[in-house]
Amino acid sequence: MCGFVGIFGELKADNYIPQLRKSVNLIRHRGPDDKGFFIKENYGVAFARLSIQDLTKRGKQPMADQNNRFILVFNKP
Repeated sequence: MCGFVGIFGELKADNYIPQLRKSVNLIRHRGPDDKGFFIKENYGVAFARLSIQDLTKRGKQPMADQNNRFILVFNKP
């Protein structure tokens, strides 16, 4: 089981780092093996994952395209 959180607002993204860390730690029980962050401009996404589902680095989330234009987090049922 995995979990993700996101934040969006008018502040610079660096101001959201403590909030994202706190939020993803609250859902750590959902994905205790790994966590990842993506922060850009005025938004951020954090992900806690149960890496037993995919032991490779390709399963690490959030995922981004080459230009960091599109960011993806998902949980496969």
